[in-house]
Amino acid sequence: MSAFSQDPIVNSDLKLEAKILGNLLGSGIQLNYRLGQSQEFSQYKLYTPGDDPRLIDWKKYVQTGKKWLKQGQNEKNINCCFIIDFSDSVNYLEAGISRGKYIKKIASTLAYLAFKQGDTLALIKTNGEKVKTISKCSAYNIFLSALDTEKEELNLNLLSTLPADSIVVFISDFFNDFSFYSELILKLKAKKNDVRLCQVLGQNEKSFDFKNEPILYDLENPKSTFPTDKVTKNNYLENFNKHQGQLISLANSYGFDFHTYFMGEDPLLFLRKFLRNT
Repeated sequence: MSAFSQDPIVNSDLKLEAKILGNLLGSGIQLNYRLGQSQEFSQYKLYTPGDDPRLIDWKKYVQTGKKWLKQGQNEKNINCCFIIDFSDSVNYLEAGISRGKYIKKIASTLAYLAFKQGDTLALIKTNGEKVKTISKCSAYNIFLSALDTEKEELNLNLLSTLPADSIVVFISDFFNDFSFYSELILKLKAKKNDVRLCQVLGQNEKSFDFKNEPILYDLENPKSTFPTDKVTKNNYLENFNKHQGQLISLANSYGFDFHTYFMGEDPLLFLRKFLRNT
């Protein structure tokens, strides 16, 4: 059974399912930072279940009676910022579930893991053309609420208010104008952030397998319609593969990780792969 249950009772509680997935995943988004990349001592933190017991300072335990972990420079809590694309294409459906629901599931699970580790959270929402809102979230519940809050459009220059050296997770279908993504990514890279791109696509979007749909509607421009004939399919696949190649080249040129999640896949398996590369 997929960890992403389609049971309506479970899926009605985003927070509950994010916690279930998060607890199944275990350590989380800072996994590689906690395996001793830096041996330079920085600070102590109290041991909590799930931490690596090999990092316990037993001398300090004898002195205080509490289990303390030594943290190196790369093991300190970090800023974790999520950029979520909420353009109209999030309404795309496969098997009755929207792209937006998958996006929220992935974002809320990663945010839960980060917050559980003591990392600070921030949320940026875009419409694929402009940044719409920037929220600094002091609690996980605030992050979840911000996912559903609409605010006025803001200028890209406000990205300068984000702390440098953050982990930035950008979740989108990346179907909008390529120049917007290029500009946004360039601004993020300028502050030496560690950026991870997470693309959420439908299975049919990859293959253009719309046998039961003679006409397709553009979710970004409802007045535009397309037949699902062979010529349209060939043109679509050619443009799709070109666009994907541009995205991957852009990510590689800046040293960013690029991951694609296909709707309907088990998110637990996807997130394990995603976290192994963080």
